[in-house]
Amino acid sequence: MQTQQRHGTVCFIVEKDCVLLALIEYAPGDQKWNGIGGYVEAGESLEDCVVREMQEETEIIVEKKDVEEVAQIDVSPELLLHVFLAHAWRGELQAKEASLKDFHWWPKNDLPLAQMFSGSVRWLPLVLHGKRLVVTNNQVVEVANFPGRES
Repeated sequence: MQTQQRHGTVCFIVEKDCVLLALIEYAPGDQKWNGIGGYVEAGESLEDCVVREMQEETEIIVEKKDVEEVAQIDVSPELLLHVFLAHAWRGELQAKEASLKDFHWWPKNDLPLAQMFSGSVRWLPLVLHGKRLVVTNNQVVEVANFPGRES
């Protein structure tokens, strides 16, 4: 029996030449810098998931019109991750989840890649500099549009 692939989102807020990262504790002793995200719920669009996850995990409010999908990462047979950038936001930057340990604005050209998920080094700098990517089987391919999505 084949497992159905779940869809998840992660969103990085960008201002000028910096990106906001959250230090997230995934397990005791396992902290990584990442964007904010989570799993798409039944009947929810990818953009709705981004908006909901930002509000659930932080005091940040983003609007659907201000988020842009920039990558699709086939993480595993169980997870397809949709990467978004947000270019506008409002609210007070505050963690609402215990797993969020810190926030920091990082220059796009000086990311803490050694303290991020290992695959991030291959795609995050590229999307922060305007590329749209599909990552499958460790292959990074630049695309004009995403499979199955209108752009």
